[in-house]
Amino acid sequence: MQEEARRFFENEIAGFYDQLHAYANKIACDAMIAADITQETMRIVWEKIDRIRSYSNIEAALIVILKNQLVNYYRKNKHELNKKEIEEPQMIERLFEMDSVKSCLLKEQREELRELVSGLRKEYRILIRLHYYEDLSFREIAILMERNYNTLISWHKRALAELAEKLKTKRLREEEY
Repeated sequence: MQEEARRFFENEIAGFYDQLHAYANKIACDAMIAADITQETMRIVWEKIDRIRSYSNIEAALIVILKNQLVNYYRKNKHELNKKEIEEPQMIERLFEMDSVKSCLLKEQREELRELVSGLRKEYRILIRLHYYEDLSFREIAILMERNYNTLISWHKRALAELAEKLKTKRLREEEY
């Protein structure tokens, strides 16, 4: 039985290691943390190998386990989450994909967007960073920030409205000159 589980792990699970590590690194922005989280994910998978074998989509199950490990990491290290700023270029790229703001933003306006986002309340900046840069769902962010899901939805709408208003005001000022 143990030999069969080992073969399944080597043949079906181990091949996802690099993909999981890359995903964890994208979220954590730190290769060492990503390696630790990926290794912990693999440990959990090994412990639950019998259950994992019954899943029809193993890749999806592995990603869910990895995401849960990331959420656990950020819960335990919440102080680091608050220290991180949203200056990463990848996050700015991500914000350009936002449907509500996308139409009025061009590549040369990245610095302008960075400036606008940096002027948001701290809670809004963290929310935007986690959602658009780290690809976390609002439910995952609610757990991380220890806030109600509906509160985060409200914050998100307010943050986008505030960004749109700041952009509109800035455009009006530029037209005056």
